[in-house]
Amino acid sequence: MKHPLPLAALLWRGLFVIAWLTAGAWASTATAQADGCLFQRPVAWQALSVQWIGDCHDTYADGPGVLKVRADGPVQAFYGQLARGEAQTGVLEGPQGLQAGRMVNGELVPAKTKAEQSAAWRSGVEAARKTSTYFRSAGVQQAADAYAQAAERMAQRQNASAKR
Repeated sequence: MKHPLPLAALLWRGLFVIAWLTAGAWASTATAQADGCLFQRPVAWQALSVQWIGDCHDTYADGPGVLKVRADGPVQAFYGQLARGEAQTGVLEGPQGLQAGRMVNGELVPAKTKAEQSAAWRSGVEAARKTSTYFRSAGVQQAADAYAQAAERMAQRQNASAKR
């Protein structure tokens, strides 16, 4: 008669399965661009084509930049900070207009305090301006102007929310 696996072996196998499933969940929402840069898509954009415009560090989208849906129709974008491929603080532009906040598990949590609002708007403005500068230096004036206008819209909202 064979002895069942010792309890320690069962625990290790269970931990391995949990680690594998957890990694798979992130990987299923991750997107790799042609340059190999990885980022996690916002939940609402899982079925859409999304592009990262910003820096890549150790194969992950990192720093200020823009996650943008590549499709016809209204603009959908996240202007803000990414850390190791995950959106952090910034501004989400979509059907509901501009919303400042932080991303948690791929969903925007609206900023509640003035300090949170200010940080999110500032992050969005910085990302849009950096993206505008990138396109301007690449000679793509139309895109540079569009991102400069987005930065201006966010700066106006930031100023308005600071006065409340």
